[in-house]
Amino acid sequence: MAAEKADRLCSFMESAFPEAMIAGHEALIAVMKNDEKDRHVAAAALKVGAQVIVTSNLKDFQDLPEGIENVAQSRAMRSS
Repeated sequence: MAAEKADRLCSFMESAFPEAMIAGHEALIAVMKNDEKDRHVAAAALKVGAQVIVTSNLKDFQDLPEGIENVAQSRAMRSS
């Protein structure tokens, strides 16, 4: 994705869902044990007390902190 398009998308998401922005999780990233490029997601989930990470990429969300499970996006969509 082009940087300009990504910036527009981020701006739109931030204005539409301001409560979804997480801060203060940065120090937790280094201690996460899941895939390196996705550790920020696990750290943010831990920071806010999430119990589930819904993803289409289960392999990168193994070895999550206790109390957080990974759920396949397809399974989550069937449950709703």
